[in-house]
Amino acid sequence: MKSYTHLSAKERQKIECFSTNGLSVRAIARTLERSHKTISRELRRCKCYQWQEAEAQYRRLRFNKVGKIARDQWLQDHIFDRLSDKWSPEQISGRLKYENQHQYVCHRTIYLYANKDKALRKLLPDYNKRWYFRNNNLTKAQQNLPSVHDRDDIAEPKSWEADLVRFGKTVQNVTTLFNRHSKLVRLIKNIDGRVATVLSGLSKHVEDIKILTLDRGSEFVRVSWFYDNGIRPYYCDPMSPGQKGGCENTNRRLRRYLPKRTDISLYDQRAIDNIERKMNNTPRKCLGYLTPSERHEQITKLAHFKL
Repeated sequence: MKSYTHLSAKERQKIECFSTNGLSVRAIARTLERSHKTISRELRRCKCYQWQEAEAQYRRLRFNKVGKIARDQWLQDHIFDRLSDKWSPEQISGRLKYENQHQYVCHRTIYLYANKDKALRKLLPDYNKRWYFRNNNLTKAQQNLPSVHDRDDIAEPKSWEADLVRFGKTVQNVTTLFNRHSKLVRLIKNIDGRVATVLSGLSKHVEDIKILTLDRGSEFVRVSWFYDNGIRPYYCDPMSPGQKGGCENTNRRLRRYLPKRTDISLYDQRAIDNIERKMNNTPRKCLGYLTPSERHEQITKLAHFKL
């Protein structure tokens, strides 16, 4: 497909000549090998078409363009105030349209405007978003992993989800384990993010786990280790954390105790266990306001009764 280019000064001279001689828009378009819509728009810009005037107007609009937000001080202040109130550009744009404001602008325009200003950029909702780059060696290791779509854990109380929570620039982190049935949480402090360290922390809980749902992080793709420990691992699709939504929710709840910028090196496993205890003794609506500890105890007693 031929890429689009703007009309040149020579083409504008020809358009003036052809239109003066009475050629139709489509005839001019065929001669110049342009779309008839392009020619029609060009002729509509000037009432009495003259190529010099059309060229000057084109350059004025093309190179000295001032955006709608930059022209409107009220709009600038409004966007700053709403972004400061934690509104997203889409919410700002949608509300302006709902209120029929003549200052309405598209949310993409707000994003472009905010990204040019360092102060505004920090107020955008995805300012701290982490970007990931493809690692070919890791991608190769992630091929043919057991898929979460093949998981069948309806009657399995030992079905868990796992993830790794990081804090700032430190290498220390916390492994979160979430039981899909009782909503019980297990937190494991790791001194670094190496595969051996993370799996060593998980090894303390292998007796309680039969099915484990994971993402495709490098620390979890050693499938043979899970099989050797009697665990059936299942992996979410790439960039699909919602397929282990319980664990993602647990991570958000953990951030209330340990925000992202926490110096996790100041917390030992005992302090992490205290947080775990609080989370497991908090009532959950999904359990009819039982606590995960109470629900886990019920499931355990039921399992012993069936035996």
